[in-house]
Amino acid sequence: MRYWLIVLQCFSLSFLSACSSSSSDPEVQSSDRKPQLKVWADELLRPSYSQITAGAEEFSIKSSALCLTKTADKLSDLKQSWLALTQSHARVEFYQLGPFTEFSEEFNFWPARPASIDRYIAAKDFTAPTLLSGSVLIKSFSAVEYLLYSKLEEEFLQDLKQTDLCEYLINWSSYLLESSRELEAQWSPEAGLYYQAFVDAGSNMSEFSRQKIPFDIMVNAITQGLQTVERRKLNQALTPKTDGSLRLREVESPYGSYSLALIRANIEGLGLALFGKTADEPLKEGLYTVVRDQSPEIAQDIKDRFSDIQGKLDDIEGNSLALVLQTKPEELRDLASKVNELLELMATDVASLLNVTINFSDNDGD
Repeated sequence: MRYWLIVLQCFSLSFLSACSSSSSDPEVQSSDRKPQLKVWADELLRPSYSQITAGAEEFSIKSSALCLTKTADKLSDLKQSWLALTQSHARVEFYQLGPFTEFSEEFNFWPARPASIDRYIAAKDFTAPTLLSGSVLIKSFSAVEYLLYSKLEEEFLQDLKQTDLCEYLINWSSYLLESSRELEAQWSPEAGLYYQAFVDAGSNMSEFSRQKIPFDIMVNAITQGLQTVERRKLNQALTPKTDGSLRLREVESPYGSYSLALIRANIEGLGLALFGKTADEPLKEGLYTVVRDQSPEIAQDIKDRFSDIQGKLDDIEGNSLALVLQTKPEELRDLASKVNELLELMATDVASLLNVTINFSDNDGD
């Protein structure tokens, strides 16, 4: 059995008791959640997986172009495609559903382990089978980031000319592309097994016994995603070590230094889960609209607080979290405060309105 099917069953079991105990209200039990599940599948998850595949294709093309000419311009192009690729993953990293869980465990290992990567590169065994069977230490996003950013431009280009590093980049690109295409296929409306399991929850064809289970999973994922951004990505950065020094390497890779770009992608993905394409034109069957139909006041609070987050993000320049932490930490504090306001709203008023049990404690992420 595929690993993601096991994960799917675990999700079902873990939420079953909470959902059954909190759905005694006949009106809640009879709610049709399929429209919301379909919106999440068609407007957030599937397009995001397609973006990952498109990013993998672009990175593969740029890797081949760099290896053909080995110039600074081609290296710059590759790094731009790399940032777009990692942002596409960040948009959906909080929605650990089925096959995406397996995909993330394969590629989203952090932080990089330079010694392991250097040993692998020194061995010069970059064949596709070796990469496929290798550790996540050598096939994760953090490993490629380390290779692309840990050396000065001239030194990296020299390595490309003198080593077989190009073979690694090209084989890794192919491996990522194959994995992302498989992920997309599982979410195809025509033949995707997991798409049907998610959208048709409650039917005999789904591993989810009720629609409420994947619905609760997604509301939890949105809420926990906000918590991760606020506590593990922002407040952890703002909390100095016992010796008073900043936690620079704990909150951002010392190589690529683009954590803020990933946080922006995180927030974009959370916005898609809440509203659809934009907060100004929310989808009819989106979560925001479901909340608005029951409580216009709470819905307006969601919209206002999300807008505040976007405004604070727009005020912060650059992509490096560590740089802003050293120069304008107050901007990060303001952003963390606004994220916390939406987090509290989701965890209390929204969860109560939708009869969803949020599965985290106040101490998570501290």
